[in-house]
Amino acid sequence: MNLAHLDQIIELQYGEPRQLYWLIGDLLTRVALRSQHPTPVPVDGHLFLALPALQRCAKRLYRLAQRDADAIGPPRQRPRRFRLKADEVVAIMLHVQPVATGAWVELGKVQQKALNLERYIRFNP
Repeated sequence: MNLAHLDQIIELQYGEPRQLYWLIGDLLTRVALRSQHPTPVPVDGHLFLALPALQRCAKRLYRLAQRDADAIGPPRQRPRRFRLKADEVVAIMLHVQPVATGAWVELGKVQQKALNLERYIRFNP
């Protein structure tokens, strides 16, 4: 099976890319801080394998958020289409969504798209 068929597209309104970026960044920061303890705390293997996908997604979201922030004039009324690769959807559903404290609208959009993958992937840990 080609994984490109499992990619999902979500529509993000003005400001939503930054919120989703902050959620992913919060998780990445917590992982980085755990490794800097005097006795480093080991990272779960599943999370360790999801880190590259989360970093890639965060980088793309940051560029989109910066484009929104640098825009001159009133905010965009049309939503921006954002493609989430299958591994990014899985990483967000398994590692970001359970520990998130905000941005429920954006996570709801990712979760809705994740329902399309239920027949391929089981999201319950």
